[in-house]
Amino acid sequence: MLKPDDPAWVDLIADTLARHSNNTKEGPMPANEPLDGWQAECEKAVRILSNLLHLAGRRQTGSAVIELLRTAPRTPEEMDKVLTDSLLCRCTKEAFDSARPSDQRMFHEICTYISCLTKMPPSRRSMLEASVAGTFLGWGMGGS
Repeated sequence: MLKPDDPAWVDLIADTLARHSNNTKEGPMPANEPLDGWQAECEKAVRILSNLLHLAGRRQTGSAVIELLRTAPRTPEEMDKVLTDSLLCRCTKEAFDSARPSDQRMFHEICTYISCLTKMPPSRRSMLEASVAGTFLGWGMGGS
């Protein structure tokens, strides 16, 4: 079994993400979508990253979702430079190692979404991170 510090493991994860990124037609949403479109994009980020935590056998806490979102590569070039000790790498490896055949659709959706995050314009990505973090912060303080 490969370990996170093994270069072959890093190559495996990078190859898996690259394979999924080449098969996706989904890109960043247009900048002028309605408010419910933005809400849907934020909800999608939380749902997919929560699924990654679930497949990895971890609790789906708001702080973990925010950490995954903030540490996801920002450009396709950064895919090869993801730190192996990051929460994103550890969760991806744990999810890949424990994935059952019935989890393949969910795992594919996660890899595709991470790839889409790398293509998202920096300003939009920052706004997504801030929106998700702000929602969790407001929810934790008793907001609605």
